[in-house]
Amino acid sequence: MITQFCRQAHWLAERPNPEYSTLFKWAMKWIPLAMRIYRAKLYWQQERDFKGFDIETGAEIRSGWSTEAANYIRANAPLKYRDFLVPKTEIGCKRRVNDTGYLASLYRDNVDLVYDDPIDEILPTGIRTRSGKIVPADAIVLAHGFETQKPFGSLQIFGERGISIMEHVSVNQAPIF
Repeated sequence: MITQFCRQAHWLAERPNPEYSTLFKWAMKWIPLAMRIYRAKLYWQQERDFKGFDIETGAEIRSGWSTEAANYIRANAPLKYRDFLVPKTEIGCKRRVNDTGYLASLYRDNVDLVYDDPIDEILPTGIRTRSGKIVPADAIVLAHGFETQKPFGSLQIFGERGISIMEHVSVNQAPIF
């Protein structure tokens, strides 16, 4: 069983995955600068979104993005999670996330999304939630965002001999496995 504990939903967008024709592939390989021009076009498509980040003039653009993303989430998420999975925050407050199959994975029988009973304690055999429920776990994956300088946030994780992960990394300058 895979149990995901989630504090806040992300705005999810459909991930474009175009199929390229044989002619397109040939052009990218043999026509000088074709690939650079195509990459510049893709870059420009992403950068044009920059107009949406102005607080006042970008409001209408962000509203359109919100509607599009909310419709995508509602159309692809399991009914039991839809209210949670459409974020309450304004789009653009957090990094945009392209859906790479996440919503589809929530339909699996062995996947459970917990959004209304947060983690209270990590136990040797699993997790205790705030309500007191024990969720057995063979492995726990911490994936909390994009902070790179303090990867565990306020969590203090101790291993053998009472040494914290941060102490180990600061002394050994190496990952822990």
